Amino acid sequence: MLNRRQQDVISTVNASVYDVRDLDALLSCVPSVIKIYDATSDGKHVICRNLTWVRSGFDTSERRAMKLFKSGKAKPNRDTAQSSRLLNRIAKQSGYKDYLEVGVQTGITFNAIELPHRDAVDPNFLFETSEHATNNVRFFSMTSDEFFTRQCDKTYDLIFLDGLHTFTQCLRDFCAALQVLNEGGVIVIDDTVPMDFFSSLPTQDLAISARKEHGLEGRAWTGDVFKVIPTIHNFFPNLQYVTIRDPSNPAHKPNTVIWRAQRADFEPADISLTDVEALDYFDLPRIENLFRYMDYEDGLQRLFESIKDQ
Repeated sequence: MLNRRQQDVISTVNASVYDVRDLDALLSCVPSVIKIYDATSDGKHVICRNLTWVRSGFDTSERRAMKLFKSGKAKPNRDTAQSSRLLNRIAKQSGYKDYLEVGVQTGITFNAIELPHRDAVDPNFLFETSEHATNNVRFFSMTSDEFFTRQCDKTYDLIFLDGLHTFTQCLRDFCAALQVLNEGGVIVIDDTVPMDFFSSLPTQDLAISARKEHGLEGRAWTGDVFKVIPTIHNFFPNLQYVTIRDPSNPAHKPNTVIWRAQRADFEPADISLTDVEALDYFDLPRIENLFRYMDYEDGLQRLFESIKDQ
């Protein structure tokens, strides 16, 4: 795997220097999902400009990659019902009753969930919550930290984490969610795989402005939530997880599904928490195996079989 020595972080973070002898060596080492459109070599290093990555499950042909990089309009429309379909499928199969969602915003996912009891947490709901609130549908207008430490008064069968897209906040939400997860319950983390380089930038404002500088549109932002997955892999061996993807659907965003079960095949990766914090978008191919990718139906089958055996 390539050893990236330097990344020039100037607005769009668009130049990387690799320890390879020439361009041919670079192209032979880079995974096929990474496309390079402007690269020069000084004989010792290759300087890459205009580099983009197409996530697993997308068509990685040169034409497709160029369209994604050159035109925001070429990107597939977001499947807004994807998360609710997955969550309702898990809930129905498992007979769940109690649901918690962290990070709700417009309520597209939350209001489509079909469980008897639903709790929503968001510091800034973008819809009129009073129109949906009942004794069994509650809205907590506060940060997730405040909710878990001061307001949470029950446990849940199914928890969906889609809050602030930073590694530290998502990890904190995940650890807190584990404490209120019922036996046999499931946690689903959204946006664990950036859809492109811009999505992985530290803030949404930076992601938007960087796209504009490249003539692209879109507000998609996943931040560095992806770092939570290698953390779970290495430091939570008593948890099983799969990252579900659907190669047949270009608009599908991978979600990571987590449940309590020993991993008989557990083997920690040679990566420390310090290393995890230092990861960035271009490290994703190097840690791809830690995401435990599975296609949609296969991933759900593994989940249901594992829960059934508990």
